[in-house]
Amino acid sequence: MPKLSEHVTDQEREFAYRRGYLHGVHAAISGLVHLLPNDDKVKVEVWLANQLTPWEQDQSLGQFQAPDFPRLS
Repeated sequence: MPKLSEHVTDQEREFAYRRGYLHGVHAAISGLVHLLPNDDKVKVEVWLANQLTPWEQDQSLGQFQAPDFPRLS
């Protein structure tokens, strides 16, 4: 079994995961957004635009985990 320092990341697989994650989150949110108050809708839209989408498009592979969903009131 290789050590973590010897682990090689498959970039194409990582990018596919990120694209799928983003598409899944969009699909889930689009089904629920009509139930949220306006303030929470804005929080979710800002999170999608400022955190999740840049994470999905990041080519550096520096951060593997997706940003946490914003805390809603």
